Amino acid sequence: RPVARFHAARADATYRWQEPPEKSSPAPAGGPVQVGMVRAAAKDFASLPWRAVPGGFVARFDAVSAGAQGLRVQLELAGAGALEARVRGPGGRVESMAIPAGATQAWGPWTEGERQEVELFAAARPARSAARLGGVAHFDRPLDAKVAAECTVDTNCTTGDAALDAAIAVRKKSMARISFIDAGRAFVCTGTLLDTEKFPAPYFLTANHCIGRAQVAASITSFFFYEASACGTGITDPGSRQVA
Repeated sequence: RPVARFHAARADATYRWQEPPEKSSPAPAGGPVQVGMVRAAAKDFASLPWRAVPGGFVARFDAVSAGAQGLRVQLELAGAGALEARVRGPGGRVESMAIPAGATQAWGPWTEGERQEVELFAAARPARSAARLGGVAHFDRPLDAKVAAECTVDTNCTTGDAALDAAIAVRKKSMARISFIDAGRAFVCTGTLLDTEKFPAPYFLTANHCIGRAQVAASITSFFFYEASACGTGITDPGSRQVA
């Protein structure tokens, strides 16, 4: 896919949550794994300023939540038109997502660490009040928290059956780890793409206890090819791809 880049070199504002929140409590057995919580923006967080760049306009800011292992930002929108959100964490990799015209809220992609650089790009200048930071999802557990406990098996380790290993190698390409927000908390689950008669419509199957409402589904960011770089390394393959 094309490499996403920021249009602006500097942030116009930095929004901070200075104190770490209370650690998220474990979810009940049989449900999704909680990995964080939502921290609402202070009422004095102003609407985001827009400035001209070649080809359009950007709002550029940083969000910092002390002690976070990862962040996602919540955007509150009002008549902003179609936008592209780009985010960057300490590792330098830029993740992007399209936000359709008419959206009133959007959850951006995940990045590791307690600071996330955010840029919103619009082809036409939005009103100053078109976008504001509504809050952040503060992750106090890693994305690779085991969803199915002892049932979570490293797919790069052999089963001892060559035919089964070959089948797993094909099928794992359709699977993804998903992060989503529900009732002020951040969770992770897994699921798989489905091939149906409505191809190329991208149907995705997951548990009802993970995604049961449209509002929750709208907060999903998904991680494909999310696996260890090799059997037993515990290191995520850099070839994984996030789709927010």
